Amino acid sequence: MAPDLQNCDFSGYSGDSYSLSFGFVDVRSVALDLSGADLSGANLSGLDIGFASMEGANLTNANLTDAFMKRVNLTGANLSGANLTDAFMSRIILRGANLTGANLYRAVIEGEPYRPFKHDDRGYVAQEPADLRRANLTGANLAETKLSGADFSGANLTNAILSGADLGPCCARKRAAQLTGSNLSKAELIGANLTEVHMKHSALIGANLRYAILRKASLEYSDFTGADLTGADLTGANLTGAKLDGAVLDGVLGYNP
Repeated sequence: MAPDLQNCDFSGYSGDSYSLSFGFVDVRSVALDLSGADLSGANLSGLDIGFASMEGANLTNANLTDAFMKRVNLTGANLSGANLTDAFMSRIILRGANLTGANLYRAVIEGEPYRPFKHDDRGYVAQEPADLRRANLTGANLAETKLSGADFSGANLTNAILSGADLGPCCARKRAAQLTGSNLSKAELIGANLTEVHMKHSALIGANLRYAILRKASLEYSDFTGADLTGADLTGANLTGAKLDGAVLDGVLGYNP
């Protein structure tokens, strides 16, 4: 039976797969398994945890500010209303997770190398992206979040706030975010860095992309109907088959209708 840890205070907890002390749960030499646990409303601020499974866990309205999570599996977890301000999440799995209304302001969600000696054809260490495929991020606050390499394929980001977010490659070793088939309708993306993002077949209906950077972005067959692209940089972007009906294109760079 999954533990019921509602409203518990684990602020500042630090643990790994070798020596763990989590409230009244003491686990040693094994990875922490909180699959299906009820952590709704729990105070997990400053949490430092790695190599853990929280698959299907209930983290509704949990406080995860300043949390550090590495290789944590949150597949299907409910993080609606959770506060992840300034959280750092490396090689995280949020596939199918519910982050409706979650606050991820200034959070960092990134991938990391598979292992030290696996390289791509350019000689760089290959990246394993953070997995947010099919995640529900409706209305989530991702302003100023660093999301290089994150995979949002099929995710729902309707009404999400990504103003100032960085989804482009931050350096030679990290690729841009994957947003293929995602829904960003009415999302706020003011000044967001979307350099080289893969956003094919996505919906950005009514999205606010004022002054967003979309250099070399893959935007084939995406729907920008009614979107505001004022001052956006589309230099080198691929807009093959993209729908721009009613879109505001004042001052757009690198695009000739």
